[in-house]
Amino acid sequence: MSLAKRKQEDEGILVLDAGNSRLTMAGCRPSLHLPGVGGQGAADWQALPPLDGVRHLDNPPPGASAHASFLAEVAAFSGDPAFKSRVLVSVVPALTVALAGVLPDVEILDHTWPTPFVWGVSDPAAVGPDRIANVALAAACGLRDALVVDAGTATTFDLLAGGVFRGGMIAPGMAFAARKIGEAAARLDPAPFGPCPLEVGVDTARALAAGSWHAGRFGILGTIDGLLEVYGERPVILTGGLARFLQRPGWVHDPWWTLRGAAWMAVSRKPAP
Repeated sequence: MSLAKRKQEDEGILVLDAGNSRLTMAGCRPSLHLPGVGGQGAADWQALPPLDGVRHLDNPPPGASAHASFLAEVAAFSGDPAFKSRVLVSVVPALTVALAGVLPDVEILDHTWPTPFVWGVSDPAAVGPDRIANVALAAACGLRDALVVDAGTATTFDLLAGGVFRGGMIAPGMAFAARKIGEAAARLDPAPFGPCPLEVGVDTARALAAGSWHAGRFGILGTIDGLLEVYGERPVILTGGLARFLQRPGWVHDPWWTLRGAAWMAVSRKPAP
């Protein structure tokens, strides 16, 4: 390997994932954190180490002061000299514009970037960049068939079949649905989302908490089982803030899957030195 190529693979990348509820930032060293780069073979994808210095920021509420404070924190984090490039995967257009304003050199992932899969959806431009990054990393790991489930504010299920991104499903997120029913129903108050015994609640609050947890969790698990039955068994990859509640033996849980996918796409589109 040339010295220039090795240097490129060791250069730190700041990856930003702007979701509907929060922004996640982390440092990625391609030769350590990505499959098929440097010493990492595609076969090593299930044991990649955590990304560096992960930071979460809640999306700013309306108001110039909160917005300015949020962007100042992003700019300060981004200023680390270890970061030689920056890549953004965002599903919030207003945040995309704001972040590009404080990070003028940031690369913004979209459907026009080269992908390691074949598009099989009707309108690639309408697919969220996070979903693109998720499926791209599955293909980059050498998988031709996979189901990637991203459990956050929304829950997405994306299918890779024979190297083709066939499409997916989008559902309300588990915690989001629990919060919204409490906000919208006149006689219900929002209940915290989290593990509950599988038993009926003796009062309204406990009934809502148990129903939100079990219907939310088993709803997603049942959908995964149904997709595997229809499309055939394949590796299942779980990511997103609530993915830890969905783990089963043999499934891969990687909280930083989307960030890795964005970084991999940024590295792969650069010409070799």
